Amino acid sequence: MRISIQWLKNYVEMDLSFSQTVKALNDIGLLVDSWEKRGRDIILELETYANRPDTTGHLGVARELAALLEVPLKEQSWPLNEIDEKTLDNIGILQNKDFPLTYY
Repeated sequence: MRISIQWLKNYVEMDLSFSQTVKALNDIGLLVDSWEKRGRDIILELETYANRPDTTGHLGVARELAALLEVPLKEQSWPLNEIDEKTLDNIGILQNKDFPLTYY
């Protein structure tokens, strides 16, 4: 899985060098397979495990890193746009009597 160090810094207050960041990730069981520099950012290729689905995204990796560094996690809030019309008003169900459903 690919992780951006700049994106991690959006969630975790950290002043770690590149090698310290790699060591911290390895310490929490997220092995860095490779990395590549892209502009001012470094993209890490992490080994993922089926028993750790919580670490298959930036937020999950940041949560683990924040716990290791003993710093608070800066969770992002996303605006919710509410609408007045009901969802059921936009949904229609067609029943084809020539092709009855056998499974529901």
